[in-house]
Amino acid sequence: MKQPDVPENGELSPRLAFGQILRERRKALGLSQTDLEGEDIMDASYISKLELGKSQVCLDGFLYLAERLGMKPSELMKEVENKIKTS
Repeated sequence: MKQPDVPENGELSPRLAFGQILRERRKALGLSQTDLEGEDIMDASYISKLELGKSQVCLDGFLYLAERLGMKPSELMKEVENKIKTS
């Protein structure tokens, strides 16, 4: 699977940080991208684009993914913030 591009300065964008957290949490839970699909919210190809930092998640999608990952939205956002700070 292709890894997301990291800018030359090494700092992750919020989109890339979110994608990495999404992939890490999904894999830690033993879920596939297909397992995260939602009726009208997203499909596996969109989840792949999110993980690669090729798409941005909307608020509805963010809330949906937080729930599917067993997290509060604030916890998910905090992990993204921490990923950016430590990049």
